[in-house]
Amino acid sequence: MVLAARGCTYGCTFCHLPFGARMRPQSVDRVLAEVDAQQRGGLEFLFFLDYVFGITKGFYGEICDRLKGRGIGWMGQTRAEIVLKSDVRQWAEAGCQGMWLGAESPSVAGTGVHKRVTERQIRDAVLKLKDAGIAPFAFVLLGLPDDDACMSDWLVDWAADIPAWFGINQLFLRPGTPLYDQLAAGLNGGTPPASWEEVREVTRRYRERYPADLDDQERRLTALPNFLANALAVAG
Repeated sequence: MVLAARGCTYGCTFCHLPFGARMRPQSVDRVLAEVDAQQRGGLEFLFFLDYVFGITKGFYGEICDRLKGRGIGWMGQTRAEIVLKSDVRQWAEAGCQGMWLGAESPSVAGTGVHKRVTERQIRDAVLKLKDAGIAPFAFVLLGLPDDDACMSDWLVDWAADIPAWFGINQLFLRPGTPLYDQLAAGLNGGTPPASWEEVREVTRRYRERYPADLDDQERRLTALPNFLANALAVAG
């Protein structure tokens, strides 16, 4: 694993940012030195832990240029709008074999969590990656506030139709996130949780009161052939 840059400048209210909201890249020389060290140890595949791979075009472009010809495969994670304005063929030529997108939901832009990516952008990004020979993967997040897709068949239908592998999480209200600050006290008798047990209980209550059965939605999603764990089970 390699972390080329710390931080994320996007303000999704459900996301915990241990490295903060300011981008702090390492030097490209240092990033490549880490890659070299891992290759010398016998590693042939890397995961870039950066929250938004490609967000700074010049920085990530130089990394890709210097990865070419090294014989190492890698993948990372990013956002749909970054894919749409990036030269993803350069990523592929540098050894990129897969890229995770923070898709969350086809209606995430309308949920009020400050993630304004659209269903069309997600699909276009998936197709652009596939066209470049990069396998697309999508993070799906169940239980966002006021998520019209999650409260209906829309989410499952969308996941079934998207030409990408996907993984699933149910929303966990994480201390330190704006969404937690917004909701936690109201789910805890009017006072902020004072222990991890209370934090877990706040999330349990949130999921229990959600207008849709999140466990049922998860069961339906995990039955789809493009749910990543199903592919891994077949491969195993």
